[in-house]
Amino acid sequence: MEIVPHVAEEPSISIEIDVGMNFVTDTVFPTKESLLEWVRDVAKGLSFVVTIQRADKIDGRPKPRVFMGCDRSGFARDNQQRKGYIKKNLRKTSSKRCECQFLLLGQRNACGDEWKIDVKNGKHNHQFVHLEAHSYATRLTEEEERIVEEMYGSGVKPRKILTSLKNRSSNNASIMRTIYNQKVKLQKRKLDGGTPIQFLYKCIRDAEYSSYNHVNPSTCSLESLYFAHPTSIRLCNMFPDVFVMDCTYKTNRYRLPLLSIVGQTSTNLSFFAAFETENSYKWAFECFKSMLDATTLPNVLIVDREIALMNAIKVVFPQAKIILCQVHINKNILAHCKKYFKKGKECEVFLTEWQTLVYSPSVHDFNMRLNDMCAKYAENYPDVLKYVVTTWVDPYKEYFVSAWDRQVVAF
Repeated sequence: MEIVPHVAEEPSISIEIDVGMNFVTDTVFPTKESLLEWVRDVAKGLSFVVTIQRADKIDGRPKPRVFMGCDRSGFARDNQQRKGYIKKNLRKTSSKRCECQFLLLGQRNACGDEWKIDVKNGKHNHQFVHLEAHSYATRLTEEEERIVEEMYGSGVKPRKILTSLKNRSSNNASIMRTIYNQKVKLQKRKLDGGTPIQFLYKCIRDAEYSSYNHVNPSTCSLESLYFAHPTSIRLCNMFPDVFVMDCTYKTNRYRLPLLSIVGQTSTNLSFFAAFETENSYKWAFECFKSMLDATTLPNVLIVDREIALMNAIKVVFPQAKIILCQVHINKNILAHCKKYFKKGKECEVFLTEWQTLVYSPSVHDFNMRLNDMCAKYAENYPDVLKYVVTTWVDPYKEYFVSAWDRQVVAF
């Protein structure tokens, strides 16, 4: 470790701001809490924060006192400076303390519970900044914490929660970080000392979900989890014809894949059939199959081009027709081919012709339209044509082109 001698900073320009008259009052406060609340409200209006510097115990002396000062009072504690060296490449930080001498004294009468305030020093040696720069000023009150809890429990986004708090009170100095910190606090309170997976199991058990799990025998760690609501199971057996399956990746805190299975009713309403967080599609589909009746196995499964997912379906549901989701296909083609077209209009024309090819009513029409597309784009856009044909048309046309998938009733 390299030792670098500490160099003292040059003194800053002297500043003096006197706000003592704002705290001069003949008001008698019934409690210490009401005194502190009044002082902090006045300080907020002046854009600085008052904290308790020292306080006597209420029963410790006949006239207990409470000393209140600016949050920038006191000396900056520099542990590295006391040791005489600074670690190189250490993150540079600084203290907001600047030896501010602002000081108030609150004292209780000897014969009662009334409190009065006295200004000992009303001068600041620094400029005032916006309250949002003070961590103390951004704290939430008990009422605001209750509001955040209710809105967060209702699924309101943090930005809208912050806007609601500021609309309720003009003195609110909270920032987005305040809402995020309160959100974490609420989540820890819900866990009640347990782990997230323990809390998930509790929710599944309380809601009477059907669930399966797979534990690694060598590490005793949970690797796969399947759960489905009882109502979802009933709907799956009532409407087993078509299911849409999609797996999301790295969208949660633990970067685990989440496979969701969605069904569709006869009135074109969708419902969640099941969720799986797992590493084995085959295991997940076996769990899904176990909750279906033997006579109500799915006829059509709509998926994206996930090879492992498609192979697992062929093993567990060999009777089902696999259809590739055209939304995923169109997004992939647009993302890959857009860079080859110099004008946006040319890309739009190509995508329109691609849709015409996909919706070909017969194999004969499909072959004719494919030949026309190859003749049109082979010379100027060979890379586009190569990607479309080799990646989608040749290996997977039976899975998404209307000439083939119309042979199965999907909706």
